[in-house]
Amino acid sequence: MKYILNLEMVNMKTSKPNAFYMNSTMFWIEYFKCIGAAGFDAIEMQYNPYSLDPLSFEIGRCGVPVSRFAIEAKYGSVPEFLAMIGEFGLRGIEAVHIDTNEILNEIIAADGDAKEYFPMMDALMEEAVQFCEEARIPWITLTPTPEIGMLERYYYTQAGDDEPGFLERLEKHLEAAREKAETSGVKIAVRNEFWSVLRGEKIVPFLQREACRRLYYSPDMAHLTIAEAEIGRILRSMGNRIACPRFNDTAFADRHENYKRLNAEIPTEGRQRIFCDLGDGTVDLPHWRDELQKLGYDGVVSCESRKTLEVYKGLLKTKWYIDRVLCRK
Repeated sequence: MKYILNLEMVNMKTSKPNAFYMNSTMFWIEYFKCIGAAGFDAIEMQYNPYSLDPLSFEIGRCGVPVSRFAIEAKYGSVPEFLAMIGEFGLRGIEAVHIDTNEILNEIIAADGDAKEYFPMMDALMEEAVQFCEEARIPWITLTPTPEIGMLERYYYTQAGDDEPGFLERLEKHLEAAREKAETSGVKIAVRNEFWSVLRGEKIVPFLQREACRRLYYSPDMAHLTIAEAEIGRILRSMGNRIACPRFNDTAFADRHENYKRLNAEIPTEGRQRIFCDLGDGTVDLPHWRDELQKLGYDGVVSCESRKTLEVYKGLLKTKWYIDRVLCRK
C-alpha cells in the first residue's frame, strides 16, 4: 500500500491562531515543501468551488488550493501548480475529495431553494471531473450525502422530500456522474461519515443497488468507529470495490447522538474534540491495514490527522506513525 497525505488535516473551517496566514499562498508553498521534506510524494485535496459562504469566499480568494479558480488565481494554472509541487518532491495528486455539505452551505448562504441541490451536485461533479482530467488525478472521493441534521433542517422541508426519496434521487445522479467521470478516466469512491444518512453499515445496501454497483467505496476508519459499525463486515462486503481508504484516528464516543445535529463535527455536549493525530486515539489502524491487505488491497491510503492542533507537528507525527507503525520500520 502507498500512504499519501490528505490536505484536509489543515483545518480551514474554523477561526484559530494564524488563520489568516494559513489562508495565504505563502503558507501553502511552505507547507508543500514540508510535505515533500517529510517524505510524502502524493496528496489528496478537497475540491470546493463555492464562494457565497463568507468562509469559503476567504478561502477561495486566498492561497488554499481547493478549486481550479483558486489554483489559477494564485498559482498561474493547473500545470504550473503541478510543476511547483513537483519541485518540492510531490509526484502529483491521487484524489480530490468532494463534501456535499458544501452544496447546502452554498444554497443557505444565497437564501436559495434546496430543490437546486441535485442540479448543483451535477455541476460540481462535472467541474471536478474536468479538473481531475487536466491534473491527471485518478480518483474523486465523494461524501455523497450532507449531514443528517442539514438534510432534515433544510432539504427535506424545502424540497418536500424524505430520506428514501433523497436516496433514490442520489442513486440516479451518482450513476450519471460515474458514467461521465469514467469517460475522462476518473473513478468515484464514496465515503460515509458518522453523520451521514449512509452512516456505518447503511452504506452496504446502498452500494449494492443496481445503479451503484460500479461505484467504489472509500472507508474512513475513524468515522466508522464513531458510528459503531462492524468495520470488518463492511470491508468484506465491499471487497475489490475498496479504493482510497482514509486512515483517521479518534477517541470520541457519540454518547449524545451528535450525529443527528447540525455541524456534527463541532459537538455541543460531551467531549468537544472528535479527531486526534494518528496513533493518539483508539482506532486500531494496524489491524485494519492487515485486513485490507488480506482483501488484496494494494492502492493508496489517504492519511489525515484531522484537525490537528499544530499542522507542522501533526505532519511529522503522521509520517512517523506511517513509517514506524504502519510500515513497521
